[in-house]
Amino acid sequence: MAVRYNGLNVINGNPSDAIVGQIGDLATLLTWNISDPSDDFEMNRNNIVYTWQMNRNPFIDYPSLADYIWGNHLGDVWFSTLSTQNESGLKVSIFPNPSKNNITISGIKTEGLLEIYSLSGSKLYQNNISGETQISLNLASGMYLAKISSENNSIVKKLIIK
Repeated sequence: MAVRYNGLNVINGNPSDAIVGQIGDLATLLTWNISDPSDDFEMNRNNIVYTWQMNRNPFIDYPSLADYIWGNHLGDVWFSTLSTQNESGLKVSIFPNPSKNNITISGIKTEGLLEIYSLSGSKLYQNNISGETQISLNLASGMYLAKISSENNSIVKKLIIK
């Protein structure tokens, strides 16, 4: 909202009711931006909203943008292409998501590779997949990133383990 509406500022802490135009908490918003990356639902909603409103949420298209406006890269030059990234040719589903430990991956037409990463970037799992593949994971509860590669394309999906 601070980007869209003039006169609003995001601040650290809880803003006073006596001061008009302040919304917060900046530290919480920046942490949330990193810990909850855009998922397929949010990207799809952004695409649908664009067809109606002819505008996009730049924080969905460019998750690191918030860091350049308010975070560690404040003052650094922001640059990016003037178009959105091309859609990966992969149409892959992971279900159930959230899961307890067993997931099914579908949509891989040829051989593929599944890699599971923690949010800190550590690779926790790697396995070859094809067709509809069921996998039993032994992961602690939390959010992970699943990178699926096949046919010279790759896609990253958020995976939640209960």
